[in-house]
Amino acid sequence: MTDSFAGKAAIPLSGLVSDMSSAPEEDLFLYNRSGVTLAKGERASYNVFSGNVDYEHHYSWEVTGEPPVDAAGNVPSRNSSDENRADSVWHTIRLKNGTRFPWTSAPALVISGDKPISQDTLPYTSKGASANLKITIATDLRASHEEREVARQKEPEYRPGYNYSLVSVEGKLTVTSYKTKEVRLSIVKNLRGKTEFQSDEGKSVQLAEGIESDNSTSRLTWEITLKPGEKRVVTYRYKVWVRA
Repeated sequence: MTDSFAGKAAIPLSGLVSDMSSAPEEDLFLYNRSGVTLAKGERASYNVFSGNVDYEHHYSWEVTGEPPVDAAGNVPSRNSSDENRADSVWHTIRLKNGTRFPWTSAPALVISGDKPISQDTLPYTSKGASANLKITIATDLRASHEEREVARQKEPEYRPGYNYSLVSVEGKLTVTSYKTKEVRLSIVKNLRGKTEFQSDEGKSVQLAEGIESDNSTSRLTWEITLKPGEKRVVTYRYKVWVRA
């Protein structure tokens, strides 16, 4: 299944073709085509189904730099290459499956006019659901992040085997748009510790990962809109236990 990438309007995926018969089988979705006869050495290619889909341009930044501490409060070594990858903003398209069939995981080719511009794996998408498809790194959206310690518990607290200090950390995510149009940006950051504050109507969810340890994992998310040439600074604050 291929799509065309030329604007926000729904685009026909192919010409007039007949959909294959299909039926669900437990967690699988199988397609059938009857009346196919091939001689030795012959090959045939058939369209599975076609349809029109709605989509929108979107941008996403997943801040994936190493956390300042692990679940036990140890300070890991830093990796500069990880820091660089953490500041990449991806241009994506968000597709809504309005067809009669689910989309199984498969490579998806994105075409603008008659030019192929991207290929990535489209994840399984149920009927009526939406999925994101990566296009390329957005070089005209510049992002950076930093964290700094702003407070520390004066007297370490003893816990079985170690002394710990409760440290307050303040983070800053900066993104600048050099585009000539307004864009929507999603930001996701996972961290060890308990979130205290997020600007720009950010949301925080405590994950089950490491929930039995002193420093469980929290996921911070933001949905913001950037105007042409705008620079936005998003801030957050959290507390984390560090071995003294």
